[in-house]
Amino acid sequence: MATKMQEQSRPTAYELAGGDVGILLVHGFTGAPSDLGYLARYLHTQGYTVSLPLLSGHGTEAQDMVRVKRRQWITEVECAFSDLASRCRVTFIGGLSMGGVLSLNYAATAVAASLPLPAGVIALASPMYTADRRAPLLPLLKYVMRWNGKARSKAEKVNLLDKSMLDEVFTYLRTPTSALEQVWRLIGETRKRLGRVSVPTLIVQSRLDPVSLPPSAEIIYNGIASFSKELVWLTKSSHVITLDYERDLVCQRVASFLSRHSLTAVVSDPQTKVGV
Repeated sequence: MATKMQEQSRPTAYELAGGDVGILLVHGFTGAPSDLGYLARYLHTQGYTVSLPLLSGHGTEAQDMVRVKRRQWITEVECAFSDLASRCRVTFIGGLSMGGVLSLNYAATAVAASLPLPAGVIALASPMYTADRRAPLLPLLKYVMRWNGKARSKAEKVNLLDKSMLDEVFTYLRTPTSALEQVWRLIGETRKRLGRVSVPTLIVQSRLDPVSLPPSAEIIYNGIASFSKELVWLTKSSHVITLDYERDLVCQRVASFLSRHSLTAVVSDPQTKVGV
């Protein structure tokens, strides 16, 4: 019988080397860099350097998520962004779902932590709350309910309307309750810090998303302090908007955002690396 890892090739972090404008793309919870691969390849054709890290507990087996803490993910994003910023003149950060939450959290805490400030942040289908009433009980539930369900197949688990793109996705069919608690806490902490996000921000959200519910996008838009902010609504996609039917629109809007704000960053101070 084929094992899960035989059925899905093991993901790895990777980088597409391009010009001196870079972007760190962070995948979502239980996901992998391949969720952002279509977007990464498009941005690379536009001349950008694209870096895609692999977060702890991801890309292997669900069991590996049991003891992972949100601070590990936060630190990994900090290190990955600092590394990319050291090699690029202008550097952005963005992500899908939890990756977008981590990106917003980075933008909110970078200055206080003496970390490189991004030239802009991109939040793709990024949740700011959950409609599951069990969420506040997760600190207790993790002791009595170790796993949160199990899907019969990848097609059932992944919130993707365009099933032709399923091969691009890596996911676990079950999720440790302890890891869900870490995501829930990360979302709550990031939501409280939104007012510290002052860099240009692009928010992309589908009205059909069953995971990152549409009000999340408005919470981000209204909560951040950014003078330059943009909210793009999708109408034909589920949660994995980077691979769904409107993936080309997502690529175009992200590329447009990067183009406008990388130019602004260079013109405002041509001798300064933004993100360093």
